[in-house]
Amino acid sequence: MPTDVGRVVNKFLTEHFTRYVDYGFTAHLEDELDEVSEGKRDWIGVMEEFWKGFSILIKEKANIDRPVELINESCPGVRQAARKKAQPLRQLHQLHQLSRVQIQTQSQR
Repeated sequence: MPTDVGRVVNKFLTEHFTRYVDYGFTAHLEDELDEVSEGKRDWIGVMEEFWKGFSILIKEKANIDRPVELINESCPGVRQAARKKAQPLRQLHQLHQLSRVQIQTQSQR
């Protein structure tokens, strides 16, 4: 079952990067990558060919409007990453609180 995030990403890609989500294109690229893995083709040439058109399209799409769509789901891993990033701030806050208590205790002596 498609997720809300999946629908938003799919809509964006099919509207703006049509060639790169086309079945024929991806099948052809997969065949080329198979040839690279078999040693029949040079990976640099395959990637240069891909990047030439893709980089142009990225530049063309750099300033397109990206409408905000409300989605009714959380992104996997975001909560965990946020906790991980907040950990040093919590530790710093705890140290600050501890130092305030120590300063108050010393000043009361």
